[in-house]
Amino acid sequence: MVVDVLLLIFLIAPLSLFIHEMGHVLSAMIFRAEKSDIIIGTGRQVCKLRLGRLHVYVRLIFFNGGHSINEKTPSFAVKEKAWISAGGPLLNGTVAFLLFLGPAAEQSEGFFYFCMFNGYLAIVNSFPFCIKGRKSDGYRFFQYLGAAKS
Repeated sequence: MVVDVLLLIFLIAPLSLFIHEMGHVLSAMIFRAEKSDIIIGTGRQVCKLRLGRLHVYVRLIFFNGGHSINEKTPSFAVKEKAWISAGGPLLNGTVAFLLFLGPAAEQSEGFFYFCMFNGYLAIVNSFPFCIKGRKSDGYRFFQYLGAAKS
C-alpha cells in the first residue's frame, strides 16, 4: 500500500502531468507555436531540457501540478486558444483509453493506476470551474468558445 502511494505520487502523477501539458503543447504546435514551455511542479528549478522550440522545466516539488506556456506572433486566435486548452484533457483521455483497451491494463497495478490517473486528469480538467482565480481547462475552453461567437 505504501509503495503504491509513493509510486502514484513520485512517478505516475508527474508523468501524467507531463502528458497533460504535452497535450496543450502539441495543440499549440498544430497552430504554429513559436516557443512552448512546460513547467512541472513548484519550487526552485532542478532540471531544464530543451528540444527545439520546446523547453521543459522540472521544479523541486515535481509532483505538485504543472502548466505550459505557448507563444506565437501574432497571438493565437480565440478558437485556437480554445483547442489548446482542450489539448491536455484530450491527450490524457486518449492515453487512458488506449491503456484501458490494451494489454497494459492487465499487466500490473502500476499500469492500472497510470491509466486511472490519466482518466482522472482528463475528466476533472474538462469540467468548467474556477477556484480562487484558477481556471480549469474546461472553463477556459468554454470561455474562449463564447468569446469566439461574439
